[in-house]
Amino acid sequence: MAKATGESFEKHLEFLGYSVDPANDAGWQLVHHDRRWNIFIRVLETGTRVFGQIMAGKSFGDDREEFLDALNRANDDSAVARFSVVQDEDGDVVVRARALFTGAYDRRAFGMFMDAWHDDIALLGRLPALPQVVEESGGEDDAPLPAKVLVS
Repeated sequence: MAKATGESFEKHLEFLGYSVDPANDAGWQLVHHDRRWNIFIRVLETGTRVFGQIMAGKSFGDDREEFLDALNRANDDSAVARFSVVQDEDGDVVVRARALFTGAYDRRAFGMFMDAWHDDIALLGRLPALPQVVEESGGEDDAPLPAKVLVS
């Protein structure tokens, strides 16, 4: 299998309206968009990892079970993304989305993958609102870049 390269992915994301920052030391690149989730990408030997997260609220309040049921339904219905929820060290509820585009860059396949990613992220619109939604989010464990994310 040919190793994936970042330049083609970057150009494709720019075509979709994203701007792509240079990679950090761990290889993650912050990818900004004016109307969509900001994401991180990392080109690996096996493909390209896509990661995003939002701060959903300061707590679950009384809606924990309803929230988790809705997140499970989103996982059941998603095509490429898998979702998880954690509470960070401050107790804030964080929803994470991850996907892996396997193999080397292919324009048609990556375009279909990004369409599916965007459709999967839209599934999170079913989640019940939580108290005190915030706008700032950090990256994955080895992607310590701050990211402003948009909840849509």
